[in-house]
Amino acid sequence: MKISSKGYYAVKALLDMAQQGRGISIPLSIISKRQSIPLNYLEQLFGKMRKAGIVKSIRGPRGGYILAKNPEEITIKQIIESLGISLAPVFCLETEFKQSKSCLMMEECLSRILWEKLGIAVNSLLNSISIADLLKEAGKEKKKAKLDHDYTFNI
Repeated sequence: MKISSKGYYAVKALLDMAQQGRGISIPLSIISKRQSIPLNYLEQLFGKMRKAGIVKSIRGPRGGYILAKNPEEITIKQIIESLGISLAPVFCLETEFKQSKSCLMMEECLSRILWEKLGIAVNSLLNSISIADLLKEAGKEKKKAKLDHDYTFNI
């Protein structure tokens, strides 16, 4: 399974908002510059996330976007699904494919058991991680970081 650039950029942008915004609306142009994400691409992603209730748009001179929920309430799974990205590990488990029953071996397929278990595990993992969780982990890693040298400077 591979998360597309949509999911990658959306998570990066929301982490930026949660870390930098703290309830203040942020123009997408600022997020675009800070995270090196094309602005027109961000606009498309935020339109979808707004419809899903993950972000809110604020109009006016101090307009931009804010998180619609607390960072603790926004899971990575919600973000990915809001963009229409499938979390199925293989094509035959995608909802549209299963409904069309295009695979003649679907019911007898032994490997399907593996892919279903993988899908359940991935969904569970992504549903268990929030934006706040990632920010906390990032904070811990910064505290662990140390200088890569032992030089002492005297002035």
